[in-house]
Amino acid sequence: MKLNGQEVNKVILGVRSSTVQTKTIDESGARKIMDDEETGFICPKSNQVIVGRAHLGDENGKTTYKYGELSFLNDDYKEYEFELSDVFYSNYFSEKDSCYACPEGALIVGREHIGDENGKTRYAYKNLYVKKKNYGTLIPCKICSEMQREHSVKESSGEWSEYMITVERDIKDPEPEKTYYAPMYGRDHKGVEYGYTS
Repeated sequence: MKLNGQEVNKVILGVRSSTVQTKTIDESGARKIMDDEETGFICPKSNQVIVGRAHLGDENGKTTYKYGELSFLNDDYKEYEFELSDVFYSNYFSEKDSCYACPEGALIVGREHIGDENGKTRYAYKNLYVKKKNYGTLIPCKICSEMQREHSVKESSGEWSEYMITVERDIKDPEPEKTYYAPMYGRDHKGVEYGYTS
């Protein structure tokens, strides 16, 4: 893409493992109405995105979300800055055999689910923009196909559905951390509560 007349290469963003937090909620199998209290999770800060999800048990089990602050993964991008939009919500759809992908260039920041596997699920997402520092307009991002990854787990197992990235960093780097999490931008769920989630 071009930014202010200059060609821009891929920008790689992720979440530093040191900023990752978790939040466990009771899944809402017993709740039957939308907007019931505590039926979902949304990242508490504006610069945070979801990087992992684990569910243990059936529709009344517990779901744990892993989330953290989005940042550039390479110092080459110090001349750029990014911004996440306000929160948007998908439509509600049935959880059973569902497949959700954010709009192009958006990342998942939350999820709400009401009822059992035939109940309703919706996702909260934010659009991602990037620009060169001290210049013009923010440009919407696109997710590069070579950066897309999938990790499949049994939904009821309590295993993490997540993808970690290892980045080689300069030894002089004040933050020599090498492990990062890739942000989530979609979820595919096959079958009922004992099916597989990717």
